Amino acid sequence: MRKKNRTALFLIIILTLSLLNFSACDFNSDKDSVTIIEINKNWQFAEKGKSNFLPATVPGCIHTDLIDNKVIPNPYYRSNEDSVQWIENKSWKYKTTFDCDESVLMDDVNELVFEGIDTYCSVFLNGFQLNFGNQKETNNMFREWRTDIKPFLKTKSNKLELIFHSATIYDSIKASESPYELPDSRAYSRKAQYQYGWDWGPRLVTSGIWKPVYIESWNILKIENIFVQPTFISDSLAKVKIQVSIIADYDTEATVEVSLENKKTETTKTEVKLSPGINIISLYTEIKEPKLWWPNGMGEQNLYTFKINAESSEFSDTKQVKTGLRDIKLVREKDSIGESFYFKINEKPFFSKGANYIPPDNFLPRVSLKKYESLVKNAAKANFNMLRVWGGGTYPDSYFYELCDQYGILLWQDFMFACNMYPTDSSFLENCKIEAIENVKRLQNHPSLALWCGNNENKNGWEDWGWQSSLNYTKSDSTEIWNGYLELFENILPTIVKTYNPNIDYWPSSPLWGWGHKECDNFGDSHYWGVWWGEEPFEMFKEKVPRFMSEFGFQAYPALRSIDKFTIPADRTRESSVMKVHQKHPRGEALINKYMKKSFNIPEKFEDYIYVSQLLQAKGMRIGIEAHRRSQPHCMGSLYWQYNDCWPVVSWSSMDYYFNWKALHYAAQNCFAPIMFSITNTDSIVTIYGVNDYYEEVNGTLSLSLMTFDGEILWSNKKKVTLKPAGSMIYYSVNTDDFPTFNRNNTVFQTTFQPNENSKQKNKIEKLFYFAEPKNLELNSCDISTEITKKGNNVAIKIKSNKLAKNVFLSFKKPIEGHFSKNYFDLLPQEENIIIFETNGNFSLKNIKKNLAIKYLNENHHKR
Repeated sequence: MRKKNRTALFLIIILTLSLLNFSACDFNSDKDSVTIIEINKNWQFAEKGKSNFLPATVPGCIHTDLIDNKVIPNPYYRSNEDSVQWIENKSWKYKTTFDCDESVLMDDVNELVFEGIDTYCSVFLNGFQLNFGNQKETNNMFREWRTDIKPFLKTKSNKLELIFHSATIYDSIKASESPYELPDSRAYSRKAQYQYGWDWGPRLVTSGIWKPVYIESWNILKIENIFVQPTFISDSLAKVKIQVSIIADYDTEATVEVSLENKKTETTKTEVKLSPGINIISLYTEIKEPKLWWPNGMGEQNLYTFKINAESSEFSDTKQVKTGLRDIKLVREKDSIGESFYFKINEKPFFSKGANYIPPDNFLPRVSLKKYESLVKNAAKANFNMLRVWGGGTYPDSYFYELCDQYGILLWQDFMFACNMYPTDSSFLENCKIEAIENVKRLQNHPSLALWCGNNENKNGWEDWGWQSSLNYTKSDSTEIWNGYLELFENILPTIVKTYNPNIDYWPSSPLWGWGHKECDNFGDSHYWGVWWGEEPFEMFKEKVPRFMSEFGFQAYPALRSIDKFTIPADRTRESSVMKVHQKHPRGEALINKYMKKSFNIPEKFEDYIYVSQLLQAKGMRIGIEAHRRSQPHCMGSLYWQYNDCWPVVSWSSMDYYFNWKALHYAAQNCFAPIMFSITNTDSIVTIYGVNDYYEEVNGTLSLSLMTFDGEILWSNKKKVTLKPAGSMIYYSVNTDDFPTFNRNNTVFQTTFQPNENSKQKNKIEKLFYFAEPKNLELNSCDISTEITKKGNNVAIKIKSNKLAKNVFLSFKKPIEGHFSKNYFDLLPQEENIIIFETNGNFSLKNIKKNLAIKYLNENHHKR
């Protein structure tokens, strides 16, 4: 609804009152300067040059519009991806008409705003081509595009037309004009790189209006940006600088006021003179006894709302910023073996726990607020305190960052450059500069933001992937490309971060050294791909422990219920052509099979193979995460590749496209718990490590036992222990020679920690260790009983076995929406477990009992 008066009408009222000799009145209420008019209806599209227009959705993209109009099939279904490749080489026309209130035309400024256009687009309003600054078309999907439309706007039947040009054709043209070849021609377009295809994603090169479009109309002044920057933080006082950018249409005087919504008495006001253009005003305030913002697991995510009002004698504009008070640093200090790499928040060092985030869909307008909520909540539920926003995707929606603020998920934020070298010309660099400024300013107030990183693996690729030789670069070619790299990642981007987000550190490229260099273990962050790419065994995770692991991973199949959604029964084999379309790594299937053969019996049934692939992935990643955590303080971060998927696929993710948790996500939940125990067995010595993330001691009793799979206790011990704060330590060692004679293939070593009543840790922690690979374990048939009852809106499943049941997996024969609190777990003989199936309360207990399915590894041993 429109809530402001026209300037002309306001002046007439003033003049009338003056002539009638009325006393002065206060006209400062209900005079909002800025009005937003959305343009999201009545859109149509067609291939350029054709007249068969069809309904379009805005925000949206060409692929989803073609799907909605049944022009193309769902590219995610079966092998349909191949049949839609023609779309990227076409140009597309979008159009709509809209009316505009006459009062809008009387405003001082009318701007057409596209928050996101993908990517090359010419825009016409009422037959006039619009310019964006000195550009006749847009050329960056990561930027906002706005332009003055006052000369062209009318009240009735405004005709808005957009012509989208093919990004791939543009890339080809630019590549042909270059004196040298770049590693991949996608580098020429400032567009989401993963849409050109990756080893976990399809090639679906989109175009369209992928973010909101609207008219922004205003008078005299508008608040353009607010940056809330804590300059001093202690337990008793926080000093805060608020930098307000105000755009003025002409010279005017204004009052700028800052109020703290959480503490209404805290206000700061100043009188300013505004000049045409951007005006920067700095205000300062103090907060006594501030409530600080902490990451997940370290404290509360306290947030403050700063409200800023700018008011002239005629109009006002108000904006607010919700942020948290915290001080975060990347600590890099020289030491005896290299240089540290860890984060410290509010002066407390901590271990970073999490994974790498990629865009959750190839068609970005499909990523709803609900999907963002699921992504962040599932990260917090798995004890993450950090996600790395990978540089080959997009800068997520602002709502994603708000959720991370709310749930305490810190963000390692890459700029959107990945696995390539980029053009070096001034126009490309200027485009990147504007993109970076806009996104740094958009995200600068989020307390979840921990680091800006220039790129993903560009330096690594330049040094180690053979580009210079395979592309026949001359010395001058290499010099020009590398100098362009240095200009962008060592000059432009760090300068922007320092200018617009000075309280956040910048890191030029992830990783600092490739995994083939000896320096990768002792300097900077590391992407270790010796496991998987190098086909090294999982045990190498124990040896290759860096200062901060920002990538490592292993593939697994998605859940069968997910595969059912994009296949028909005939497709559900490992050899099917459809499954090969949904496996993008050229050696993926062979590598899974090779590693599985070492650790597990390879199942014949497709359903069982899916299950074991997830166990294999969880096994390998558990080895890595535990090695990282117990190596503190040498290693202070473990971010695995990858957290999520952009479509249904066999990949490294721990949560598939439909948000089903793989075994890895349950393993991560355990491995990232505030208190974790890790057991190793080297040269007959069984060693028990305890890791405590809390900043206080945790006291309790450590119970140890050696048990057969039938439940016979062969050896046991018990001791009181005190887990030291914020670190890792060995708490018990025993030589297997001290055990009575035992069968390594039929024995499990159990560690149970029972914390004292007054400890911060409330629940007991159990850790199991086996002396043989799963395929060598003598797993017998067992009887599993369940008792299923309703518990509030959820279901409680009490489960028990007469013998060891290995890797128990709970599911439903017919899918039921919900989440198991625990899965892929080991069930010790006669040990009772209660699993909660979390749902929305809309379920039938009878249906739950009828459809519950239980799979466990013992079965695979006898059915192979």
